[in-house]
Formats: sequence, structure tokens, C-alpha cells
Amino acid sequence: MSHRHFCDFAGHYWECEGTAVRPLLGNTEPTVCMCLTYGVPTEGHGDHSECSIELIACPAHRDEQMQAIGYKPGEAVAPSNVEPEESSMFRDAEGNKTIGFCLWCNRDFYSMNEVEAHNANDMAACEAFQELKGHQGMPPVLQAMSEEAGILPNEDPDDETELAEAKFCEFGRVWGLKGDEVQPVALGLTDANATDQEILTAASRLPMKYRIRIIR
Repeated sequence: MSHRHFCDFAGHYWECEGTAVRPLLGNTEPTVCMCLTYGVPTEGHGDHSECSIELIACPAHRDEQMQAIGYKPGEAVAPSNVEPEESSMFRDAEGNKTIGFCLWCNRDFYSMNEVEAHNANDMAACEAFQELKGHQGMPPVLQAMSEEAGILPNEDPDDETELAEAKFCEFGRVWGLKGDEVQPVALGLTDANATDQEILTAASRLPMKYRIRIIR
């Protein structure tokens, strides 16, 4: 029993028999397709026709997609040297696991109770937010992350970096980038309510760098 993917390069559905090549994830050989909703293989584990659909370039357009982002046919995006368990995304400076941090004051959170207390009463406990609220601009921590990643979410006419819009695709149930001079590409985020931080971080992993405008 086959399942469907959506070709994010040419914009059409295609049938898959259970494995697919995912060069944007660093793979040059087929890997097993996993259900985005339930986290199990799509073949042999029930009917997934109503589940979220993974965006992958179809075999006929895969090489074109890779060429469009500067790779040769058959090549794959080089994986990051940082292993997931070594990532600092959800760890503090001492290496302890966290569930997130404040984009205004950079405080680490270790439980949802801490998040709720920090955000209560118009974020009264966040000195940085209280000092900067009412001013235009990004949260300072997010601004620093964007600059470090090479992503500039602004519209400076003197900036030659291509401007890309980050939008959630209701058909594929995933966030993606597109623009006048930008080849559409999926970011791998399937949460429609993903935070700006998560969207910018996903975009920073792409081989090309863009100025990002998030559309909700």
C-alpha cells in the first residue's frame, strides 16, 4: 500500500512505496518514510491517508531541486557536525537540559511553571521586556541569534541578501520558504504554531542564507 508525498519543488503529489531519498537531510540513499503524525513507518502500520504529508522532491525533480540550491545531481546537503544530543538549543551553559529560554532576557526555563511565572502579568518578571516594550524591534536574544546565523529578518533596501517569506503550508502541513528569487523549500517544521525562534533556527540550517519575513 503506497502513500503520498508532496513535491515541494514542482508543487504536486506523488506516490511512494515506503522509502525515499532525502538529500536535504544529508541522505543519498533511500530511507524509510515515517508518519509525521504518529512517528511510525508509513508502510505496514495502518492507514495514514489522513495524516500530515511530508514534503519531499519527487524522483523526477530531485536533481533539479539540488541544482537550484547549488548542489550537483546525486549530492546531499552536508550534515551538521553537531550531534542532536550535543545541541545547545535546549541546554543551559552548564549543559543541563531546559525546555526553552526567554528571547528578551535569555533566562533558561526548566519547567512550564517557570515559563508561566515569567510570562505572567505582561511579563512583569522580565526586566528586559519591561524596559523595551513599546519600542519597535526584535527581542534582543532573537536578534543576536539571527545575526549569528546570517539571517536578517528586515527589509533593508541596501541588503542584497534575498528576502524569503516563511509561511505554513496547509496542504503539506509544514513550514516553508518562498519568494520572488527564492526556490520554495520546506523547513521540516510541522507545528503550525512554531515560534519565530524555531522557524529562524530551521532556516539557518539551509545551505543558502536569506532575510526572513514570517507570515502567519
